[in-house]
Amino acid sequence: MLEPVLEPTREPTLPRDFLADHAPQMLDQTVYHIAAEIWYAAGGMGRVGQNHVKGMKASGANPVTIEPYYEYRVG
Repeated sequence: MLEPVLEPTREPTLPRDFLADHAPQMLDQTVYHIAAEIWYAAGGMGRVGQNHVKGMKASGANPVTIEPYYEYRVG
């Protein structure tokens, strides 16, 4: 029952040659991952973003992350 909930937070399991087999034009290319939270995980999606970036890196891409800097909090 919790499988769909936990799936996005698991470590990436793509084969190392995934990009070479399915998208060879993406090998060694810069891939921009833009999200509200990645490394500054505050609301739950940060962990998902971290795993996406790890999976991209492990499969041969060069991910670059862009996220806002939340200096101030409301409340």
